[in-house]
Order: sequence, then C-alpha cells, then structure tokens
Amino acid sequence: MARMIRGYSLLEMLLALWICLSIVWVLPAIYGPLLHWDQTSSQLDIVIALYQLSEDVHLAETIEVDEHELRLYDVNGKQDTISLHQGRLVCQPGFNIYLHNIDAVSFEVFDEILYMYLERGETSERYEIASIKRYGPEEWLCDDGRAMCDCESDDPNDDPESNPDQGNNELEASEAGS
Repeated sequence: MARMIRGYSLLEMLLALWICLSIVWVLPAIYGPLLHWDQTSSQLDIVIALYQLSEDVHLAETIEVDEHELRLYDVNGKQDTISLHQGRLVCQPGFNIYLHNIDAVSFEVFDEILYMYLERGETSERYEIASIKRYGPEEWLCDDGRAMCDCESDDPNDDPESNPDQGNNELEASEAGS
C-alpha cells in the first residue's frame, strides 16, 4: 500500500507567512523606543543638572566665570568651583556631581545671562543657566511691587519718625471708634 505523504496545505503556509510578517512589522515599533530610552535618560540628567546649577547661581553672592570654570562665592566668602573633572561636571570643595559622561564644558556670560556649553559624544549644545543681573538697594521692591524709591513720600507728614503725633492720632481714632 502506498503511504500517504502528508505536507502543509497552502492555507497553512499562508497563515504562517502572515504571522511572521506581522511579527517583523511590529518588532521595530517595540524596539525603536528602547533604542532611544538612554537618550531620554541623558536629557533628563541635563535638565536636573541645569536646575541644580541655576539654584546654586541664584544663591551665590558673587560669580566669577572663566572659560572652563565657574566660581561661586556665598555671603561668607566660601568658594565653590564648578568644573570638569574626569569626565564629570562637579562642584568642589566636596564632590557634588552634576553630570556624568562629559567631554568638554565651558561657561560664558552674554547680556547678563550665564550660559554653559556642553559637549557630550558627538553633540555640542548651549544651555542657559541663569540671569546674573544683581539689583542694588535703590532698586529693591516694596511689598506692593513698586520700587522702594517710589514708596517714600515727599510729604514730611507721612513719616511717623518726623511727625510723632501722626502715630498717636491713628491710635486715638481707633480708641474713639470703640
């Protein structure tokens, strides 16, 4: 007797081909974001480092900018130096690490804005850290948002120190109302 040799039917072959084609079609959609996950992580650490640098610059009393170094002085004269050290952006003394895997960094002040130029791999970008404009006492603001010099009145009767009766009149008026 002849044995029946059984193979795959055309329908089974088309179904297997369709399944393989679907997998090949969906695989790049799944694999693509995984390739860029590390890039997103590196962008996130730059954002965090810029936030920390901005906070440190705003808290500093005095700022000195060299090409490859940023020096921040607090009100007590303590100096913090932010520079590139073994491929990392660090703040010394101490060893606060802002960024890893850095090839080059430089700082620049342009129009009272502090910029950082960062080279990482094949990319080179410029980031704005902070505005370094400082206000003198003549430009301080009052509680209502007006400049301090606008808060002072030209009328000598408005100054309680020069007119001691003004404060007493307000007190007497409040006692009379009770």
